[in-house]
Amino acid sequence: MRKTLTIFVSVLTLISCANNKYNKQMPTDFSFKIINTTDSYDSKTDIYIRHYVKKDSVVKVEITQKERNIIYELFKRNDFLNVPNSELLTFLHLILLLK
Repeated sequence: MRKTLTIFVSVLTLISCANNKYNKQMPTDFSFKIINTTDSYDSKTDIYIRHYVKKDSVVKVEITQKERNIIYELFKRNDFLNVPNSELLTFLHLILLLK
């Protein structure tokens, strides 16, 4: 679960990042949000929410500084800010199918 979340988070980081310039070092305030129809994750609050029909399940999922660095490095290396939305959505759909 944690590995899947880390991969999912790293891919989706590009969606919420507003800065078009990559810093060599990860900014101290680096954070991201993932929001889709059934799940959401906010790295600032470390809250993961799974939406169900009758109620939501809320879990605190803290990522380590090492994991945060890996996500930032993946974000930079893959230049996610320049990925067209259509390609990104296709890629994310494939990841969800592999789960």
